[in-house]
Amino acid sequence: MALRKRDEQRRAMLHIMGDLNELNRRLGDQRKAMLHILVDYEKDRSRLARSNLRLEDSRKAMIHIMGDLRETTAEMQRREQELRDKQEQLVQAASSPRSASSHGRRPRAQQPPQQHRLVVGNAVDLIELGVADKGQIVRELRQAMQQVSKATQIISHLRTFGRAAPSAVSRSP
Repeated sequence: MALRKRDEQRRAMLHIMGDLNELNRRLGDQRKAMLHILVDYEKDRSRLARSNLRLEDSRKAMIHIMGDLRETTAEMQRREQELRDKQEQLVQAASSPRSASSHGRRPRAQQPPQQHRLVVGNAVDLIELGVADKGQIVRELRQAMQQVSKATQIISHLRTFGRAAPSAVSRSP
């Protein structure tokens, strides 16, 4: 009987050892799976960190672009205001009583050349700002050319009238 009891204990021990071996094998597999999960986690974390750096760089670039856009917008608004001011000056110069009276009583040569400068300057500003269309710029430049041609004709007439007339020599018979 003692032999039988020892045999049963030995079998129980072998059975326990088999169970322990199976548990150790399962633990080893779980450990390998955990290592794979940790490696994947580390790869994902590394990718996310690089992605966050790219996102941070993109965010900084967007902030920089927004700043440039604000500066450009402010510059465009400033230039548009200058253009409106110059256009207003041109309208005032064209509609002032002094200008109106010069059309009727005084020759155009006496009009200040400033008016011509304003028209040409306005066209140049429109070109630089890219605000106006080509037709508007051409109309303004043609108007300035007409004004310059008229002034040139008047000056030419004034020079003709300003020359001394040749004296007629009278002969005595």
